[in-house]
Amino acid sequence: MLKRSREEEKQRVGDTVNRIMKAAEIIDMTGEILAVAKRYEITPGLSPQDAVVYASVLAHLDLTKSVSSCFLNRNSKDFDDPDIQETLDGKGCKMLFSFDHGLGYVSSKIVMKN
Repeated sequence: MLKRSREEEKQRVGDTVNRIMKAAEIIDMTGEILAVAKRYEITPGLSPQDAVVYASVLAHLDLTKSVSSCFLNRNSKDFDDPDIQETLDGKGCKMLFSFDHGLGYVSSKIVMKN
């Protein structure tokens, strides 16, 4: 019974990963993103890793021109910055710091579409 339970759990995890991979968009790492990231290390003072993430998100938002987006990141210590918030807001992107808030936000957008 434990073996079957473990197999079922493994299958559910695999199914979830497959669903995420079908919905995910991979943001290409470009020289331009890395150059912009260097600036974000200075202002607003992000770590090199966070600066690359932030530059990638902004580049993706510029490419997609989405009406409604969210940036889900548990790192509120570094990303909860008024300038970052303002920049994201200006691009129609909501900053969220918990999975539950992200799920609620996305769910509300799906309900609104239907």
